[in-house]
Amino acid sequence: MEVNHKLIGQRINDMRLALGITQQVLAEEVELSAGQISHIERARKKVSLDSLIKIANALNVTVDELLTGNLEHYPTAYQSDIDDLLHCCCTKERKIVYEIIREIIVVLRNNQ
Repeated sequence: MEVNHKLIGQRINDMRLALGITQQVLAEEVELSAGQISHIERARKKVSLDSLIKIANALNVTVDELLTGNLEHYPTAYQSDIDDLLHCCCTKERKIVYEIIREIIVVLRNNQ
């Protein structure tokens, strides 16, 4: 399996925008140029491991979150995305979402 650099770049872009920071600000924090950040986000250049770690730290996320979708076996895939969605839910809403997910899983498994 090949690393999906486009997906990594998109995740970096999404997380950067969610924080409301520019490519220039991120670049300064990770000691790269804004052009390099642009190339990474558009997958025109492959991000080095060192830069990926610096970017994850600057975005206050784990490297795992940036790599989500790149592993064939990833037991916690989408966990951080689900956590983000549930973050603003009250306890009652979380229970409803849990019950819906549980039922969807039953249906999916019965239809395989």
